[in-house]
Amino acid sequence: MALRMSLYNIAQPVGAMLSGAMQGALSTNLEGALGRTGWRWAFIINGVCTIFIALLAFVLLPGFPDRPNPLAKFYLRPRDIVVAEERTRRIGRDPQVGINVKTFLRCFKFWHVWLFSIAWSIGTNTTPSNYFNLWLKSLKNADGSLKYSVGMLNYLPIAGQALQLVAELLFSGFSDYLGTRLPFLLLHSVINITSLIILIIRPESQSAYMAGWYMNYVGAVSTMLLCAWASAYLEKEPQVRTVLFATGTLFSYLFSAFLPIAAYPAAQAPHWHIGAKLYLGLSVFASVLFVSIFFILKWQAKRDKRKERTEHDDSSDL
Repeated sequence: MALRMSLYNIAQPVGAMLSGAMQGALSTNLEGALGRTGWRWAFIINGVCTIFIALLAFVLLPGFPDRPNPLAKFYLRPRDIVVAEERTRRIGRDPQVGINVKTFLRCFKFWHVWLFSIAWSIGTNTTPSNYFNLWLKSLKNADGSLKYSVGMLNYLPIAGQALQLVAELLFSGFSDYLGTRLPFLLLHSVINITSLIILIIRPESQSAYMAGWYMNYVGAVSTMLLCAWASAYLEKEPQVRTVLFATGTLFSYLFSAFLPIAAYPAAQAPHWHIGAKLYLGLSVFASVLFVSIFFILKWQAKRDKRKERTEHDDSSDL
């Protein structure tokens, strides 16, 4: 499940890689064209591509097995829908149903919504890798000239995004294969915490410091592991799953709105006063949440088994 989610989610690093490559090319080849700077051309072309892809989604997304997208009939055969419905029944997954006010409020009675959403949003927001190019921009040669061109400032982060893509597929694939989530979440935390410590101590070696930035891209792989973990325990609660994913996304955007401003103000680059220190604290807290979720789920499973055993004994007495 995590691997399937990751195959969908890798659109994010792939999109960032393509955007970076395109912006690097535009800043090199379209600088000054029609009186516009290269970065303005990047916004224009990115906007056109975004609108085009968004319109494609209306006809390419298949929908749900019980509610297929009618606009996708040109490639979605009736047999495909039957296969999807049979798979849903085989794994015992309840179909998607509508959410009203009553069922919406009911969802927040599940601890999964709160704990997974917070772990998701905090785990995702422990990666200040978006500020990598601000540090790169500050580097200078011995003669005082900038070390990297505008194009290179866009090309160098692509390696980190590629690392994120590969790490996400490997972590999710092995997690699915071994049927466990916590060890891979903790491994992700170890890599992330190590990278943040490197960013905090800021070694004199530029290569070591750059390695810390690149390692930090791996810190973004926790989201799909958490989503798959939550989905497995909420397969009988489709409304709760929907609300959990929406809540986790909302919390992530809320954190993203103010955390970077507080920790990485552009005016302080590349010597940020707070910087990775705040992210390190959040990463440690996220690790505590991962372990807490594991033990709560374990306790809940034991409680449910005791309850089933008690009910079985009562029925046997009758």
